Amino acid sequence: KMSHSLLVLLDCNKYYWGCKDDVLTTLLDQLLVFSTTFTLLNSENKLNILTYGEQQCSMLCEEPITSSTKLSSIVSSLQELRKGIIPPTASNSSVLAKALSLGLCYLNSKHPKNQKTVLVITPMSEDDPTQSIPVMNAIFASKKMGVKLDCCVFSENDSPQLQQASHLTEGIYIKTTNANEMFHQLLTTFICPPEMRALFPQPIQYSVNCNISCFCHKRSIDRGFVCTSCLSIFCTEQTQCSTCGQANK
Repeated sequence: KMSHSLLVLLDCNKYYWGCKDDVLTTLLDQLLVFSTTFTLLNSENKLNILTYGEQQCSMLCEEPITSSTKLSSIVSSLQELRKGIIPPTASNSSVLAKALSLGLCYLNSKHPKNQKTVLVITPMSEDDPTQSIPVMNAIFASKKMGVKLDCCVFSENDSPQLQQASHLTEGIYIKTTNANEMFHQLLTTFICPPEMRALFPQPIQYSVNCNISCFCHKRSIDRGFVCTSCLSIFCTEQTQCSTCGQANK
């Protein structure tokens, strides 16, 4: 049986989690149990957690978590993570594009032959328009690599970028406001390797917000003008493409 490599991208933005201390504590406890359960399903399964926030990304553990990993090392790593997330700061934007890019490079170098899945867990629903282009590039790279992007958003509103990420890579998108339901979702939805998902009922994504940010002002638009040469998208008609210099007739 083929092993499964799972990389969890955990958004640790202090702006959001600083106001949801009890939710974060519950989530980390459930993530700990899920990590051990995932590795026990198959001795070849590997999991790691990549944390990202306002400016930087880092791996929670130096080595992937496997069935032989000591539970105490995972607990200590999560405790250190919990201490680092303190009351809110001024920034409400996280480096999602950077985290996705680093995560894909990690999976490609460390686990080239395994089935690969990336699970994004974030309290944010408002997308950063300035990251729209690099996030889409990371989504297309995931599609080409055969990596499914699963997303779990702790918010009352949807995230268009993460909706598109799950839709384009045939991953799973879930929105919830109850952290107590997270463990149930992890065990029944996200723990399955890609080849077995057809055997289990999966959440249905009935609609996808396909709005995209324009290249000129980084604003979300549902209609725009596309350069016929490089396919750059603008919110207003351009006589000359600012990306490739092509004159538009």
